[in-house]
Amino acid sequence: MSADLAVRPLALGDCATLSARLPALLAGDWSVAALAASPHQQRVLAARSDLPQLRGFAAYYQVLDECHLLDLAIWPEWQQQGLGRYLLEAVLAQAHESGCTQCLLEVRRSNLAARTLYQRVGFNEVGNRRGYYPPREIGGGREDALLYSLELR
Repeated sequence: MSADLAVRPLALGDCATLSARLPALLAGDWSVAALAASPHQQRVLAARSDLPQLRGFAAYYQVLDECHLLDLAIWPEWQQQGLGRYLLEAVLAQAHESGCTQCLLEVRRSNLAARTLYQRVGFNEVGNRRGYYPPREIGGGREDALLYSLELR
């Protein structure tokens, strides 16, 4: 699979595609302007045979020796094929090369697919933020965030 894929930094030409695709997958401001102006490191997953064809997105930032994973998304038609793990491991390798010794993230308690991925990669649940996430639906309740940590080697 890896020979067919490329993980690369976000290019300005990617912003329109991300702006159209990410709102259905992740909460936040995914406007072209916000993506282009983001201070975070952003990576996209693309097919080597057609680099403009994006399959996923990740955003993270580094504070001293810690990587904070903010977002990770694979387009629905490409899920359940190992691409999330591939993108996550590429981000972790890049963070380690940049001097990070730990990666931290928060995930909705209800996001079982993401939690399973993080645990398979070696993340450990280290805490809980009660009521951290806003409701997904009008009239719904706030949702806890589970905190995960991984030592990078």
